[in-house]
Amino acid sequence: MDTVFVNKDAIARSTSHVPPAHYIVKIKSFSVLAEKAVEEKYESGAFEAGGYKWKLVLYPNGNESKNVKDHISLCLAMADTSSLTFGWEVYAVFRLFLLDQNQDNYLVVQGYIIFYF
Repeated sequence: MDTVFVNKDAIARSTSHVPPAHYIVKIKSFSVLAEKAVEEKYESGAFEAGGYKWKLVLYPNGNESKNVKDHISLCLAMADTSSLTFGWEVYAVFRLFLLDQNQDNYLVVQGYIIFYF
């Protein structure tokens, strides 16, 4: 991200040299996934964005290693770091949309993360 502007109405605008990327994961039966989560997590296939390979990691019953229980945990992770050398940093700006079919609305989570190598 190159520049961020925030006006008096708290509307943020930014510019970027990197085009946005879109990736959709559809889970047809979340309740079945939550009941049968053998390793307690689900990983999406790899997708490319910003020249890097990424994946989504979903913990349908919470990420117990982070002391989260009875809630969904969704994480953005790098899928392939083998080409990155020591000292690299990757800065990612993301926005995740989680559809609640029962309420017919989306939970939108956005933020940024810095990966260090």
